[in-house]
Amino acid sequence: MREAALQDNTKWTKRLVGFEFENPLVRPDGEPATAADMRRLWEEGAKRGWQLDIDTGTGTVLGGTKNILGHIVTAGHDIGAGNFELALPPLQDVESAQK
Repeated sequence: MREAALQDNTKWTKRLVGFEFENPLVRPDGEPATAADMRRLWEEGAKRGWQLDIDTGTGTVLGGTKNILGHIVTAGHDIGAGNFELALPPLQDVESAQK
């Protein structure tokens, strides 16, 4: 957010539309997903072509990216186990973003 404060955002002539989804993850018994559940989720994602971003110090997966239909989609769990965030790339308009 610091960068936004350094720019005059009132003079933008072109704005893009993007979606971000925050998804709480729960186990079949209704309990929150654990760190082990998240590791399995990322392992499965890697098998399906997601490029994982791994912390070199701890070996923990921080998130991942995948090119889907020519656009980079980003996934992560910014507050730890139990939350899965999916950020879609910004596109020209709402209709394009919805597709």
